Amino acid sequence: MIDLSLIFLVILGITVEFTLLYYKQRFEAIPIYSIFVPLFLAFKGISDLYLTILLCLLGIIIFILKEFSINFDADQNVKLNNILLKTAFTILIFSITWTFTNFFAKHFTVLIIFFIVYSYFYAITLIGFVNNIVLSDLRRYLLDIFEKSLGDKVSIDNENKNEIFEKLFINVSNESNFLPFRFVFFEYFLLVALLCLWYILCLIVKVFFSDVYSIFSLHSFILVFFSYSMFVYILRFMYNRYNYSFVIQHLRELVDSTLLSYENKTLSKELEKLKEDRDKLVSWLKYLGDFYSNLDDNPDYEDLYNSFYSIVSKSLSFSRFIIFIFERDEVSIDCIKPVFHRGIGRVDLYLKNTCVEVVINSLKPVYYFGGTVFSALALFKDDRSFICSPIKIGNKILGVAYVSSLNTRSFDEKDVNFIQLICDKFAIMYILYKEYSKTLNMAIRDGLTGLYSHRHFQELLSKEIENAKLYGYPVCLLMIDTDKFKQYNDTFGHPMGDELLKSIAKLLTSYVKDKGYVCRYGGDEFAIILPNFYKQDAYLLAEQIREGYKSFRKGDIQISASIGIACFPIDASSKDELIKKSDELLYIAKREGRNRVIVA
Repeated sequence: MIDLSLIFLVILGITVEFTLLYYKQRFEAIPIYSIFVPLFLAFKGISDLYLTILLCLLGIIIFILKEFSINFDADQNVKLNNILLKTAFTILIFSITWTFTNFFAKHFTVLIIFFIVYSYFYAITLIGFVNNIVLSDLRRYLLDIFEKSLGDKVSIDNENKNEIFEKLFINVSNESNFLPFRFVFFEYFLLVALLCLWYILCLIVKVFFSDVYSIFSLHSFILVFFSYSMFVYILRFMYNRYNYSFVIQHLRELVDSTLLSYENKTLSKELEKLKEDRDKLVSWLKYLGDFYSNLDDNPDYEDLYNSFYSIVSKSLSFSRFIIFIFERDEVSIDCIKPVFHRGIGRVDLYLKNTCVEVVINSLKPVYYFGGTVFSALALFKDDRSFICSPIKIGNKILGVAYVSSLNTRSFDEKDVNFIQLICDKFAIMYILYKEYSKTLNMAIRDGLTGLYSHRHFQELLSKEIENAKLYGYPVCLLMIDTDKFKQYNDTFGHPMGDELLKSIAKLLTSYVKDKGYVCRYGGDEFAIILPNFYKQDAYLLAEQIREGYKSFRKGDIQISASIGIACFPIDASSKDELIKKSDELLYIAKREGRNRVIVA
């Protein structure tokens, strides 16, 4: 028959544990049921193994129920780990208590010594665990207050929020006002002291009052131990209940003061940043004014590119700067090329799958402010930050501007906006320059061949003669006459003659390229100005041109070229003398049988 006292003790232990659990008191460190039930079994001499195992399993179930009651919203892995650890913990306490009380139940002195030592090591073993529990509670309370106090403060982002909270928690956990809240399981040491006093009292009673020694039996020891535990839990409950409001209020004040301090610092930093942005904006407006004022009345594209580069270089710190412009009206990666560049050793760039292609397709800026990883969209592998912006008017893209740096964080979003602004202004000026160039070309170029007109030839030659005088380099002039052109014109008609002149213009341009200027001097005569050319080089080029004329044959008429070459300052001291000398040599070539080059 089961002892009613045992049933009463089991019910009492379970009731006390779950009653205290209702008030959210953590008492796993001194489990009432797992200590007093095996003590009672040993005292009564109950050695039924199945009953002992059953009561032990009941203790495990109690711990599992407590775990789900306290941590019902915890992660499943956390719950499982806690249940396994607390199950092992319950079995350990139950078995140790039951075993040792069985061995030492008849030796009361040894039993008291065991509990003193057991309680002491129990305390120092779990004190770290208990501290972590209480600090975890403190962290939860603090985080809840922190989140509520934070409210809608948009000035504090997640990264700063975490940093502020961690610093705040360290300060709180080290503050003396929270020591009672932190070390709520300090009663372990009181328990050891009480047991020591109890043992001394037992010895005194045994010596002097042997007739009343029986009251200091194991019954009384269990009663005192149980009463002490209840007293401690009730005391702790009352302390936490009345101390809670003080702790929460203190935490609120601490959180508010910390957030206020941070906001003040943030506002000061933002004020400084606003001042810097204001100064930067003033500089940008000044540079923007310079962008317009530095452009000439007779500009060319190089002036426009240089003005763009000048304003960007004054505003930003960068390593490379490239302007890409479309060669044709078609918008594709294949017809865009760099027309202006600084800080790069080459201009043959592979643009597919880069930021330039993304900008062309999206018509939006692409930027990378940098990091530890290289951006695959950068044009160069050592570019650690870049801004790539479209040069456009409305939805029509004209080109792309690329600014990059070898350093990370060289740019920010304001720089992106600034580059986009300058690109928009540049696009407007580029269109104006383009229209101006068309008008200028109509004035300075021949309507049939597209070559420079006779009037502009005179201006170009004057300019190059002046530059040659200033910098000390030679200028060669080629005068070219088309042999048998009149016969060709009379035989095949004027339209075919015009087509021949166009073909000759293309031939001359293909040989000269950007080495000089090809002009239509008049009728079937052409002039080529070659700055910084020596006579021998000019002769070789003239021979190539003469050989190229052999392709102009129709029927029995073979078109050829007679060429005269003179150079400044060797053969002439002025523009007029140079033209006269070259023209004389041309007619010498015609008199001597045509299809030849005569050099002064």
